[in-house]
Amino acid sequence: IAGPTASGKTSFSIQIAEKYNLEIISGDSIQVYKGLDIGSGKVTEKEKHGIKHYLIDILSPKESYSVSDFQKMARDLTDHSEKPMIIAGGTGLYLKACLYDYTFDEESEDLPSVDPSFEKMDEESLYQLLVKVDPKQAEKIHPNNRRRLLRSLTIWKRTGKPQSEIVGEQSHKPVYDAFIAGCTMDRKKLYQRINNRVEQMFQDGLEEEVRHLLEQGVSFSDTCMQGIGYK
Repeated sequence: IAGPTASGKTSFSIQIAEKYNLEIISGDSIQVYKGLDIGSGKVTEKEKHGIKHYLIDILSPKESYSVSDFQKMARDLTDHSEKPMIIAGGTGLYLKACLYDYTFDEESEDLPSVDPSFEKMDEESLYQLLVKVDPKQAEKIHPNNRRRLLRSLTIWKRTGKPQSEIVGEQSHKPVYDAFIAGCTMDRKKLYQRINNRVEQMFQDGLEEEVRHLLEQGVSFSDTCMQGIGYK
């Protein structure tokens, strides 16, 4: 189940799971971390309605987590579960990595998720660099989407290849018989829902949550803090 933030993926996945007796894998890259609850929009126990959820609250904030890690764990759950699984949320790359035959360079597993050389650059500089080194990928990313700009440039820096070229090399053969449902709605309504969600996060204590993480020794360079909203 895919779709933009605040489009209703979580509630829809739970409705489907209840109706067909399924279990849910979180495809979110931040909800795996303990203590990052408000900013990640983590599903609550009450919201789960008793449905089993996986890949939530399994790592400490100091541990790293990558798309390769998600691929391994999500496939292991899918292959050994007695029930069909729903993957709810997450980036398109995470979903594709599980459902299709994506391969990853194991030699780069221990490298940081963002190359330090890009950290101090502003969004305009990052975007112009991406336009220069990978114009096809730049067409897919908003100039203010710092997270995706950093990811694409880091892939280019690590591999020496543009991300668009690497994706083009993938055969995209499906590993599973899967049905992809996309949640969407009118853009104005969606933006209002996102604005309301952000306001609610602050009312629920987002600032206090981040302060607590920093007091625990979490750094803004840690993988968990790369989530939208935290840094």
